[in-house]
Amino acid sequence: TIVDMKKNLENANTINEAWGFIRDVANMGFIFVLLYAAIKTILGIGSDVKKLIVNIVVVAILVNFSLFFTKVVIDASNVLAITLYDAMAPGALNSSVSVGLAGQMMEPLKLTSIFKAADGGLSGSKLFTIGVMGTIVTLIATFVFFAIAIMFVIRFVVLVFVLILSPIAFVAHVLPGLD
Repeated sequence: TIVDMKKNLENANTINEAWGFIRDVANMGFIFVLLYAAIKTILGIGSDVKKLIVNIVVVAILVNFSLFFTKVVIDASNVLAITLYDAMAPGALNSSVSVGLAGQMMEPLKLTSIFKAADGGLSGSKLFTIGVMGTIVTLIATFVFFAIAIMFVIRFVVLVFVLILSPIAFVAHVLPGLD
């Protein structure tokens, strides 16, 4: 959801089609907001009509480029995430071997050292204690990594909805009474 985000979004034409539909509806909404501004001008009600028209033009431009702006923000956050990941697990992104954050976590915990106890370095009770505690730490780490995986899936779904519904955020700014 981070490294291949661009490829995942390019393959999903439904995102572009749904965004286009929402954008078109938002552009039609501008007609009603312009009619509202015209009626205010004709009746002489309110003094902020010029400001409203300027806001309409600016928001219309932003609505039509909202998909691009949203993709730029997502790409910037993904670049930051990849940079942080590469700092935590150097070389994991370019390696074909199964190394990464889990390997960086397992190495300092030395959970695999329990298998080296066969040399006679540990007695039965110490070996049992280390085995139980190692299992507990491994279960906690498994739960944490599973929770992170679920959060990445949720993140991807939320970003898809943000991409599709981004025009609504800009339109809500220009509609009267929604400031």
